[in-house]
Order: sequence, then C-alpha cells, then structure tokens
Amino acid sequence: MENALTILKNRLSKIGIEIEMSLNLPWIYLDRINGIRVRREDFTENHGFNLAWYPIREGEQICLAEDPKTIINLIRRYVRESKLTEVTGKN
Repeated sequence: MENALTILKNRLSKIGIEIEMSLNLPWIYLDRINGIRVRREDFTENHGFNLAWYPIREGEQICLAEDPKTIINLIRRYVRESKLTEVTGKN
C-alpha cells in the first residue's frame, strides 16, 4: 500500500517535477525540488522544509506538517526558480 508522500512524488514526477525527501524520525523533510535545495526562510533550521511527520504508532497515517495549499505553493515557487535557472544558465 502506498502512502500519501509516495503518491505525491509519483504524480509530480509524471508532470516533470522531481522532489527529494529525507527522514529524521519522526520528521520528513522536503530537501530538493528539481535539484534546487529547499530553504526555510522563517526558521533557522538547517534542514529542508518540514513536509510531514512519520507516525509513531502502528496503524497511523503520515500526517502533513503544513496545509496542502502551502506545500503546493512552495513547490510552484521552486519549479519557477528551476525554470528560470534553466533559461539563464545560472546556478
């Protein structure tokens, strides 16, 4: 059975958006979108964007850390940045 994050990753991949996630139990971070490292401007943490929490009890589902609209807006922003980087050739 696939979880919500696997489904999200697969659906984004189908439209040409590649995401990389990492796990530091119980947190799941969104590290890169189309090869660009995700920064969290409102916190001083050195990790990527806190995407979700891994369940601590058996049978529980992965819980999103943010509103889905916030996550999609973040992905859109980094996709625009990656396209701009492609066009200008700057890293």
